Amino acid sequence: MQVQPETNGGGEASWKDSYKTAQMITLPDVTHVCGSQAGQLVRDLARGTGCPEEFILTPLLSCCSALMGHRSEICVHGGWSEPPVLWFLVGAGEGTRKSAALRQVLSPLLALADDMRQKEKRKLEQCGNEEDMKEKGAATRELDLPLVYTGSIAMPQLRNVLHESEGHVLHVTERLEDAHRQLGMHALNVEKGTRERLHDLYEAFAGNFALPPPPTNSAGTTRIGSSVLSPVVFYNQCGFASPQYVVTMAVKAPSWLSGRFLVSCPSLEENTTAVFSLPNDDDDDNGSTNDDTTPPPKAKKAKTGHKPRKLSLKDVYLNLSRAHSFPRRRRYVFSKEAVRELRRFQEEEWQTIVNQLGGKDNGGAVEKSLGQIIRLAGVLKALKDAAELDFSSSSKLTDADDASEDQETEGKIDRDDVSGAIELGKYFLEQKLSMTFMVSTGFFRRSGNSSGTPVQESHASRPPSSSSAPQNSQNSDYSYMPPPPDPANSLYGFAKVAGGFLPQTAVSGAVTSSPHQHHPYHHSHPHQASPTVTSLASSQTAPFSFNFTGGGAPVSMPGPRSYHFPMPTINHSQPTPSASPAASHSSSHAPPPEIDVAQLPATWIPTTPEEELAEMSQAAEFVQLEPTQFVAVHARRVKRLLECFDDGCGVSATTAAQKSIAPPVRVAGTNNRHPAWASALFFQKVADLGLGVAEQVRHPTNGRVYWRFKRKSVPNLSEKNFQLLHYLRIDMVRYSQMGQPTLHVPGVDIDIPTPGSVSAEHSLLDGEGSNSSGGKGDNSPFECEIKQEIL
Repeated sequence: MQVQPETNGGGEASWKDSYKTAQMITLPDVTHVCGSQAGQLVRDLARGTGCPEEFILTPLLSCCSALMGHRSEICVHGGWSEPPVLWFLVGAGEGTRKSAALRQVLSPLLALADDMRQKEKRKLEQCGNEEDMKEKGAATRELDLPLVYTGSIAMPQLRNVLHESEGHVLHVTERLEDAHRQLGMHALNVEKGTRERLHDLYEAFAGNFALPPPPTNSAGTTRIGSSVLSPVVFYNQCGFASPQYVVTMAVKAPSWLSGRFLVSCPSLEENTTAVFSLPNDDDDDNGSTNDDTTPPPKAKKAKTGHKPRKLSLKDVYLNLSRAHSFPRRRRYVFSKEAVRELRRFQEEEWQTIVNQLGGKDNGGAVEKSLGQIIRLAGVLKALKDAAELDFSSSSKLTDADDASEDQETEGKIDRDDVSGAIELGKYFLEQKLSMTFMVSTGFFRRSGNSSGTPVQESHASRPPSSSSAPQNSQNSDYSYMPPPPDPANSLYGFAKVAGGFLPQTAVSGAVTSSPHQHHPYHHSHPHQASPTVTSLASSQTAPFSFNFTGGGAPVSMPGPRSYHFPMPTINHSQPTPSASPAASHSSSHAPPPEIDVAQLPATWIPTTPEEELAEMSQAAEFVQLEPTQFVAVHARRVKRLLECFDDGCGVSATTAAQKSIAPPVRVAGTNNRHPAWASALFFQKVADLGLGVAEQVRHPTNGRVYWRFKRKSVPNLSEKNFQLLHYLRIDMVRYSQMGQPTLHVPGVDIDIPTPGSVSAEHSLLDGEGSNSSGGKGDNSPFECEIKQEIL
């Protein structure tokens, strides 16, 4: 089977930039997501192995979900349940200690399976044959362990393996791209019929795999249990892949395939110095650490008793298999508070992302994420419970329980469990979005965190949702935020991510810089004050230069470009600070960055169709430009936006996309070169110029959240604004038309003053300017009339 080369449209540098974008999104605190016991175990194993925590956490969650088996289900309510099936795709290159990480996670599970086989062998020797074992009731397996398969396997062979293991398989491999090629599900070459087979595997249905078992020629083999495939299959997959294949899966694979994988791109920079480091040792009873040179006296040891055995992965696996093996059934049920938290996330964040992406073309990137969060909640709850049990008697493989009937038990998933699952699920979701659209989920959310300042209502205020949860605990990232901060100290509405400004909320304020910040883009300790974002213009060098000559030569439109800015770190363990659109509206003493018109090209001309095609890029690269460069390159597009008809409610992102106002972008899987999310990014850049505000509002009828741009009214324009409008050749008649079509009233004219006549001491509304007499200024570049509007 011939597979196409794994390259993106932008070449090798393009996929590398996309992968670096995802690497800047950090894993949440594992002790918060998995609980203190399991989280500390993951942290110690990662520290001892010298690998990122993702290398331990992702295969551990696969093992836990496999041990839960098909006799477990995760129930949100009576009509919605999910199987604990998770597929992970982790990016890892050569020499990243991924083999050592897999050995740390899989060795305890294989040791547990070996213990069970030895016990079954002893039973068989005592009973003589399998028939005697059945008569004595010893043929029932005490633990339902999955068949652990490593390496590549073809789809017909996988069917045989599922029959041999009664449909219970855990597939873990170091080269997932090779396994996908054998299974016919490679991101660049998906075979016919793969979609239906993967649907059955992912949803735990027998379906296409419900075939009779293959005949066996080994007559002398003895097997405990049935070889008939159960009504369900339980196939979990986790593997490492090259960074190039990870980007290919996220960008080029069909959405029904890429959407089923939880993608992680760990950053290896923080782990380069931690190789072979030792985990934290346990402290003595008095709180001090034992030193090898001064061991404690034996008499003291006898008084204090034996030290409790430290938690190990084998203990966790044993408790998980005990709780989910035959004849036990385990249901994980959401509590009422957990359902409210999940509904809040669905209404306020998840649905907003789906609406902004336009579900037909790009919805596959997020459409399965809600179900994955539910599955993560159940698996994390099982892991947390298994790690917190008493391990004093964990040397026994089974309980003294000979019940023949099914025993169904329930596990309650509370609000904190769902919050941790949402936090981890958003981490995986942001990995995909950052590689696919080069933006973070903060762009699609109402604010920088999950429950920030509510979205502005348009035309009418909506009552708060009944599902809105009350104030959360102090350790949660999903509690309601206090009122917006002082606009003078508000943050700029873009976070520097992957070489570009990524909007976190709809603001157009000034850029502030914290003097106590160690790095302009690095989020420090979670308990420190919220860092601010430094302007790209003040801290970075221009990615490419313009020749601004005074001879009137037009600026040349550059072709596709590559930017190599320092990558920031998105600290996912704390919410991103943000300001609301209302705060930016009321900000009178936080001026936007000024544009020096003298530094712009003397003239500019519209681009040709060839330049329009060359302007297309895989990502919205214009977000990386500083304001002066942005105006120089995209002056005509800014002009089209400022002259676009405004019905009084602003120009929506959909309208701007239909008019092709924003620069075109290339998105895999669709021919739409002007998506609404690109228009919203363009709104943010124009708002940076101080000519308006980009904001998210909720539609009054369908309740959907959308982006819009509201340009600044004429009386509020400053002298710098007039200079920029003059450079852009703005038709002030069209600029000032806001609301219903204006009526011409004969004899009523309003003159636009010259830029030099605008000052803070003279009010245009009172007619006290230097041109208030009605005559036009001698040096005025705006020779036009504004008709009075009757609303």
